[in-house]
Amino acid sequence: MEMKKSQKRSPYNRPRLEDFIEETIPPIRHVDTEIFFRRVTEETLGFIQSQHGPLVLDIASGMGIDSNILSSRAFKVIALEPMAAMIDYSRKHHRKNGHYAMHLEGYAEEIPLRDESVDQVLCKGSIDHFIDPRTALAEMRRVLKPQGRFVMAAANYDSLTCHYSRLVDIIKKIKYGPPPPDAPRPHYEMPSDHVTRFNARLLRNMVGEFFEIQRETGIGILWGAPYFNAIWDRLSRAKAEKWLNLLYDTARHLPSLADMTVLDCVKA
Repeated sequence: MEMKKSQKRSPYNRPRLEDFIEETIPPIRHVDTEIFFRRVTEETLGFIQSQHGPLVLDIASGMGIDSNILSSRAFKVIALEPMAAMIDYSRKHHRKNGHYAMHLEGYAEEIPLRDESVDQVLCKGSIDHFIDPRTALAEMRRVLKPQGRFVMAAANYDSLTCHYSRLVDIIKKIKYGPPPPDAPRPHYEMPSDHVTRFNARLLRNMVGEFFEIQRETGIGILWGAPYFNAIWDRLSRAKAEKWLNLLYDTARHLPSLADMTVLDCVKA
């Protein structure tokens, strides 16, 4: 693949690494959070298949978790990320595991690659960070080869978890008054580093403007929901996994209620 020969100065403001860590990556304190992140990775990366081609572009690759896994599966990975600190971490992570990915510093709205130069594009958990998601989707389509695969995963802010959490907060407010200023961010509110509040319908409609959607699936129901995480923690690991697996099986068929929506697409 070839990079563009000349690049204009980016008009997009660089996000702060500390905001990304604090707001977007929650600490793993409960068994359902551990399982959720594992399942999101397994199910989303499962759509990236070798028969679709070896060259994968990982959009907003962050700390390099997904690109590292894909590299271990013999894919040739280009990791695009706007934050230099994230790129440094990712490179160290790859070296430590004996893997390699080409790291590029840049934004999804202006991908520094030639037209139709990659076989597959992965955009996992990042489109709601983009200043201009439609421009980013147009850029992803531009660099993807004809009939190339595009996999999109994004948080659903109209999930069952969000509706349930909002109801719990309304009841708490009636009973106890407004929450304290230092209360954790509720599920139904976006982190400070997000720009667009996506739900399954909005994601489907926007992605459908640029790609042919072949499969839509959901991941997780009631992840991190108030009181439910305590229930899973009290169960044995085997029982917690059993009940959570039932919820994940349900989520696959109900993406509009799931915690995350995943779209498997093709460039027609």
